[in-house]
Amino acid sequence: MKPLLAILTALAAVLFAGCSEQTKDSIADVIIVSQDKIAFDENGGTATVSVACPSEWTADCSADWIELVPEENTLLVTAQANPTGQGRTASIALQTGADLQEISVSQAWSGSLVQLQVNAPEALEVISGGEEFAFSVSSNCEWTVGLADETDTWISYSADYENGVVEVSVAANDTGESRSGEIVVSSTDGSIVESAAVAFSQMSKSDDPYYKMTGNFSLFAENWYRGDGYLDAPGVATQCTIEEKVYPDSLVIKNLFTDGTEIAAAYDKNTHLMTIDLGRLCMMINLTGGGFRAYYPVAIDLTSRGFTSKKVTGEYGEGTDENGVTKPAIILSGFDAPYNAFGLIASEGASYAFISDLYYAVGEMYLLKADDTKVTD
Repeated sequence: MKPLLAILTALAAVLFAGCSEQTKDSIADVIIVSQDKIAFDENGGTATVSVACPSEWTADCSADWIELVPEENTLLVTAQANPTGQGRTASIALQTGADLQEISVSQAWSGSLVQLQVNAPEALEVISGGEEFAFSVSSNCEWTVGLADETDTWISYSADYENGVVEVSVAANDTGESRSGEIVVSSTDGSIVESAAVAFSQMSKSDDPYYKMTGNFSLFAENWYRGDGYLDAPGVATQCTIEEKVYPDSLVIKNLFTDGTEIAAAYDKNTHLMTIDLGRLCMMINLTGGGFRAYYPVAIDLTSRGFTSKKVTGEYGEGTDENGVTKPAIILSGFDAPYNAFGLIASEGASYAFISDLYYAVGEMYLLKADDTKVTD
């Protein structure tokens, strides 16, 4: 059997000899290669390609893991070892002035892949008072955990490598500014590293919606009743104080409509919504001569004089006072018709009654941020 190079050269010569003068120049640029596909294993190596072309040719490849060495009538193709954990491909271009021949190169990966699964969101928003988290890690290789920035000492962690659990504690933010940091989990097999990051962003106390809902507020409503009298005027008629109860789960609304009342409000740190559970006892006073009177916040139908217990929500935002001035506010929702009024009722035993010297808010209403001045009748 004749050598492959000799066959290729003879074929090129035959092609050239059988052409007219008009086609000799173009036929002289034809490139013939011994193979147009090369396959390497993960360890790489060198392959020799025989090249026949009557004219000068060049070889080029854009992949940085491929090295080309053109020699007389041959091209040496060298592939580096594959550390990527997956197969890869490249293309070699052999070219003359009129012809282009491509050789495809593939490199396999048969080793074990680094598998890393971190069961946590990529980003977590942390309340200003700090929180604790735990997430699981699974990998087919050894893994480690650490801070992306070691100066973020406000994030502490511990890793149970045997059971694949990472516990994270974020300290309360007393800096007055928001801050962010990352915990990075890495799994390694030789030179192959797979990493996953869990990012933490923590608001300051002044930015925390929970604390924005605390302080002095005035209750603004579209319209007001006082006892049985319809006032037909929007504005503010009573004030309250909202205080921290159990951070970040609950608040308490004090002295709304009358001094001494305490209305419980739940808080959801994820939705930043306050939920007021109407119909629950907010004050009890002993009466002269015995007995007591109990007060309940309720939603009221002032037309039928009926009332009901229900849940209403408050969301921090903005509202305008009777002068059109925009202020921070807690927007109240859930007073649907016909129970679109809000106020206190009193009970003495089984008898319930509206209180004639108290205000009742009607229609759209919100709690406007107020100063320390108590609203008076």
